[in-house]
Amino acid sequence: SHPNNNIFILPNRLHTNSDGFSIVNAILQMLKFAFATIDSSRPPNNNTEGEEQQPLQFHKVIHLSSITTTTTTTINSQMIKSAIASHPIDANIVPIRPEKIPVQPNNNNNNNNNNPNYSSKYVVECDDAIHEINHLPTLYQKRHNADIFASSSKSFIISRDFAEYLANTADKTFVHDYIKYAQHMANAEDFFFSTVLLHS
Repeated sequence: SHPNNNIFILPNRLHTNSDGFSIVNAILQMLKFAFATIDSSRPPNNNTEGEEQQPLQFHKVIHLSSITTTTTTTINSQMIKSAIASHPIDANIVPIRPEKIPVQPNNNNNNNNNNPNYSSKYVVECDDAIHEINHLPTLYQKRHNADIFASSSKSFIISRDFAEYLANTADKTFVHDYIKYAQHMANAEDFFFSTVLLHS
C-alpha cells in the first residue's frame, strides 16, 4: 500500500489568523474534503486523474489546538484513547463551558458600547490581520430558536455524524446561517463549534 494513504493535503492553500474565523473555515474545509464535498480543480492527494473523490472512512475527528496543548494540559495519545473509549462511538466530546451568553433581538441601530443588543466586536480579516471596525449586532435566529451562544475549548473530538452535519452547510440550516454571523466574530473558534452543537 502507499506509505502516505492516511496523509492528505487540501487542494487549495488557506491563510489563517489566530482568533479569526479563518481558523474555523480551515476546519470546515478539512471536513468538506473528508466527505468529498469540497470543490477541487485538480486530483486530490492519492487519487489519479479523472478518479472521483470518495469520502474518507473514519469514526471520529480529533482537533487539537496548539493553544490548548501548550497553555493548559499536555494532551497525549493515551488521553485521547481513554476519552474516546469512555464514551459511545457517536458521542461528541466538546468541553462546553458552563456559562452561556444570552443574546436578544437587535431593535436599536445605535452602535453603543453599552447597548445590550451588541454582543462583541465586529471584525474583518484582511492583510493577514484582524481589524475591529464596529460592534456586532447580537444573534437572534428565531427560525432555529438560537437565543444563546456557548463557548468551549479550542480542542475537541466529534463524531462522524456531527462532522458531516458541519460539512454539509445546506441553505436554511443553522450552520449555513451561523457562518454568515460568525465570520465577523472575534475569537470565533471559541464559540462556533460548541454553539452549533448546542443548537443541532
